[in-house]
Amino acid sequence: MISNSRTLLASVSMLTFLILMLTSDSSSQDSISSKSVNNKSTVHLLPNYYIYGTVGTFLFHKSETFKKNYLMETDLNFGLDFISFLDNFHSVWDINVKVGVGKQFENVVFDPRWLTIAIVPSLEYRFNSLITQIALDRRCFHEVDHEPARQTVYWTLPFVLVGSPNMRQPVYEDNIFSKDQLTIKDRLSWYGKTGWFIDHFFNYPSDLTGGGHDYKFMLNFGARYTFVKINRWAAWIAHKTNFYTDKNSECYFTEDIELNNTFHGENFNITLFLNYTFFDNKHEYKNMNRDQLGELGLMFTF
Repeated sequence: MISNSRTLLASVSMLTFLILMLTSDSSSQDSISSKSVNNKSTVHLLPNYYIYGTVGTFLFHKSETFKKNYLMETDLNFGLDFISFLDNFHSVWDINVKVGVGKQFENVVFDPRWLTIAIVPSLEYRFNSLITQIALDRRCFHEVDHEPARQTVYWTLPFVLVGSPNMRQPVYEDNIFSKDQLTIKDRLSWYGKTGWFIDHFFNYPSDLTGGGHDYKFMLNFGARYTFVKINRWAAWIAHKTNFYTDKNSECYFTEDIELNNTFHGENFNITLFLNYTFFDNKHEYKNMNRDQLGELGLMFTF
């Protein structure tokens, strides 16, 4: 449980609304574009941004607790490229807000039940065929109005990442629909990242860097591949593998596969997706474990 949870959710919703309004404003579009600015100067301020989000409901429940309490979730991702230098060095900030809703009382079905917020600042160097990144994942998981109350899970996770130039979802879709003939490099995107959870920082108290978990090490891989594209429609498959260890050398593992059908629009793309979690023995709150859980929903990419 978190205090004033509905006030917090309202604030997050308002922040999301303001972000969308700012990025859709025509004057902002002149200085910020979803594609790189064609500018010959050495330094570019706010050269690009991206927004995409999903809304989905759950299928194939294995956990009775999950089936009883959780109905659907929304997931908003906003990324802003603050500054670039020589078109190779970039400072990118990613923000993720995920809200899950479900039943709390008999007559309240769409009640907020969990909230995840992450801020991930990073420094990137972009080669022609590769992106390298050093980043810091600051993330917190809140249960909303749960009894008994449990400690909020939060962490500070520095990590390094290597990926294809089209690893970000909006860039991948732009690339797919901007070309008549697709190469293997166009169809495939991938990334790998690894990091260590910080449990203390010099003489600062450890509860400033993390709490509610005992994770130590992280190793993640992900990939997409478009197997068919016809005019404004494309079908692709995605796979994610996540590996974690804790301070007691226990291992945690999750594996997901996702089927996607994307329809290209004038101003945004719509994707119908079906995600299935083959295996999951890790979650910040054990009653939200997603082992053998499916999710059916829509993704909107701007």
